[in-house]
Formats: sequence, C-alpha cells, structure tokens
Amino acid sequence: MTAEGHVQGGAAKVLVVSIMRTGGTSLLWMARSQVGHAAAFPFDGGESIDFIEAVQNVEYLHGLDAQRLHELRIVVAHGPLWSAAHLPGFRPVAILREPTARAVSMLKMLRAQHPDADWDELYHRPLTQAIVVNHQTRLLGLADGEGLPAPNRVQLDIGPDHLTRAVHNLNELAVLGLMDHVDTYVREVFGLLREPVPKVRRMNSSETIDVPDSIVAMVHSANWADHALYDEAVAAWHDRHPTPS
Repeated sequence: MTAEGHVQGGAAKVLVVSIMRTGGTSLLWMARSQVGHAAAFPFDGGESIDFIEAVQNVEYLHGLDAQRLHELRIVVAHGPLWSAAHLPGFRPVAILREPTARAVSMLKMLRAQHPDADWDELYHRPLTQAIVVNHQTRLLGLADGEGLPAPNRVQLDIGPDHLTRAVHNLNELAVLGLMDHVDTYVREVFGLLREPVPKVRRMNSSETIDVPDSIVAMVHSANWADHALYDEAVAAWHDRHPTPS
C-alpha cells in the first residue's frame, strides 16, 4: 500500500464519513458484496461486536490492531472527517443531503423508535439535537480530537469555526457526493475501490410519519450551518462535474 492510500492494482482504501440518513448502511452492504465482509468495517464476520458501538465510537475504530486495519478496504462510520488522519492510507469520502430533508428524515426514524414521545420533547432531547441539528457540519468540521469518544452523542455548540472548517474540508474529500446524485456518488466510490458498481441498494427508509409543521420550521431554522455548508457543497459538486458544453 502506498502513502496515497492505494493498494495493489491501483485501488484505494476508503473511509466513508457517514452522515446519518444519507445511505451509509446501504453503501456498507453494497461494499460487502464486492470486497467481502472481512474487508468492510463494521465487520459482519461472526465477531463479537456491537454494530452501533462500532459505527459510532471513533475510539473503537482507532483501537483496531494494525493487521485488522491492513485487511480493511472500506470503513463506513458515523465519525468525523478528522479521524481519517488517524487511519493512514484511507481516502475520505462523504455524501451530503439537503439539510431540512435530512433532519426531518432523522426525526421520522427517531419517532418510529419512540412512538409515544411528544414531538417537542423528542426534538429537544440532547442526543436528538446532536444528530438533527447541524450534523453535517459537525462531522465535517470538528477539530482534531473534538467530540470523542462518539461525536453523535456529545453535546457541542456548532459555531462559525466549525462551518469554516467544514467548508474547507470539502476539498479534502476524494469523493464529494450529493443525495440528488447518489448514483454518481456510488459509481465514484466503487471507482476508488476498483470494484464493479453494484445495484444501488436502499435500506433504513424513513417511516411514513408526518412531522408537525412547527417542528419542521424549528429544524429548518436551527440548521443554519448545514444550509450554508450544503450550498457550498452543491457549488463544489458542480465544479467537479461540469456540464459538457
């Protein structure tokens, strides 16, 4: 493997910064079908491992022994972009989603898990805030070491500095995707892996649940950083994918 994150044959090792409700689980299953279960993290090879802990806890991932890391070709984790610096040889990729749509989808999933919860109380839970409000800016804009052990469980005030870092870090992504162009994202990720592109598989679809307009309005307003980041991501995506003249 070279310092640039390539293995024999020109294939890259890939770290998916898996923003919640952007298809990370679907991508993991597609990757397992191509590279094998042992080469995709979180593992699904009969090992005693808590899937949720593995995908959420950055320290678990960083604690893997050198041999296990060497065997991996793709990591899909709800961890921050800065974790890539602690996984030598892995190239980071991420796909972003329109912020209000992503946040509402997250709330629908939480509501399905807690059907008796009051909407306002559910929205204002600290753990809900961490994964509903400015979550994309959080994962792409945290400073090195910030948010340990699990960024999606830690209460943090996401501010202008996080947004500035997140916008800058868009340039650090080997593949930048948008949910409106998910097929292009999948094709480019598997291009890095030098693997055939599998059929796009969608899992963990949101339940058919109506979110009150008042909650949607709060979500839209609260995600100020994610809206600014997403606008920058759309512009960057079009710079990478110019329309043929």
